[in-house]
Amino acid sequence: MYSTQTSSSVREKLLELSLQNVKKFGFTQDSVIAACKELELSPSAYTIVYDKGLGLINYFFSKSLKTTIAAAESPSFPTDESPDYLLTFNFLNENIDFIFDSDKNIGSGIVGQ
Repeated sequence: MYSTQTSSSVREKLLELSLQNVKKFGFTQDSVIAACKELELSPSAYTIVYDKGLGLINYFFSKSLKTTIAAAESPSFPTDESPDYLLTFNFLNENIDFIFDSDKNIGSGIVGQ
């Protein structure tokens, strides 16, 4: 079904559908496998994005960060709150790899194995 699309667009669709499954399955491979089935991909295609759960979590935070920054930069955003939001999310963005490095910190505690 998606064989004519680029691998990056398939990856993006797979991540988007996987996020929709997080409420049911958590940040686990089951979320991604369910998305693979929806895209008519082999269930083993989950390895494209799963990366021990970090691929899906990083995608979620990156997407959330972009949305939040766009909102904070919007003219309708309260200007007295904008700097605090931007500082917080810029910090998270700069440290996301460390935060979810399962060998160094709590990131492993929230990732389904």
